[in-house]
Amino acid sequence: VSPDENCTYRDFLTKVLSKSATQGYSPSITVFKNLVKYYEKIKEGHHRDD
Repeated sequence: VSPDENCTYRDFLTKVLSKSATQGYSPSITVFKNLVKYYEKIKEGHHRDD
Protein backbone atom coordinates (compact mmCIF):
# COMPACT_ATOMS: atom_id res chain seq x y z
CA VAL A 1 0.00 0.00 0.00
CA SER A 2 1.35 3.34 -0.99
CA PRO A 3 -0.25 6.66 0.02
CA ASP A 4 -0.64 9.35 -2.60
CA GLU A 5 2.37 11.62 -3.15
CA ASN A 6 0.37 14.59 -1.82
CA CYS A 7 -0.68 12.79 1.37
CA THR A 8 -0.15 14.73 4.60
CA TYR A 9 2.62 13.15 6.72
CA ARG A 10 3.13 10.56 3.98
CA ASP A 11 6.29 9.06 5.53
CA PHE A 12 4.57 8.37 8.84
CA LEU A 13 1.51 6.83 7.17
CA THR A 14 3.67 4.71 4.87
CA LYS A 15 5.58 3.38 7.88
CA VAL A 16 2.36 2.47 9.71
CA LEU A 17 0.84 0.76 6.68
CA SER A 18 3.97 -1.14 5.73
CA LYS A 19 4.29 -2.42 9.29
CA SER A 20 0.74 -3.76 9.17
CA ALA A 21 1.36 -5.39 5.79
CA THR A 22 4.45 -7.25 6.99
CA GLN A 23 3.34 -8.26 10.47
CA GLY A 24 -0.13 -9.61 9.80
CA TYR A 25 -3.20 -9.57 11.97
CA SER A 26 -1.82 -9.94 15.50
CA PRO A 27 -0.35 -6.42 15.89
CA SER A 28 -3.41 -4.74 14.37
CA ILE A 29 -4.19 -2.87 17.60
CA THR A 30 -0.80 -1.17 17.33
CA VAL A 31 -1.52 -0.22 13.73
CA PHE A 32 -4.86 1.31 14.70
CA LYS A 33 -3.26 3.23 17.57
CA ASN A 34 -0.70 4.62 15.14
CA LEU A 35 -3.42 5.54 12.65
CA VAL A 36 -5.17 7.44 15.45
CA LYS A 37 -1.89 9.30 16.09
CA TYR A 38 -1.67 10.04 12.36
CA TYR A 39 -5.13 11.61 12.24
CA GLU A 40 -4.53 13.50 15.49
CA LYS A 41 -1.34 14.91 13.98
CA ILE A 42 -3.27 16.08 10.92
CA LYS A 43 -5.94 17.60 13.14
CA GLU A 44 -3.30 19.46 15.19
CA GLY A 45 -1.75 20.76 11.99
CA HIS A 46 -5.07 22.19 10.84
CA HIS A 47 -5.57 23.98 14.17
CA ARG A 48 -2.15 25.62 13.85
CA ASP A 49 -3.18 27.12 10.52
CA ASP A 50 -6.27 28.82 12.01
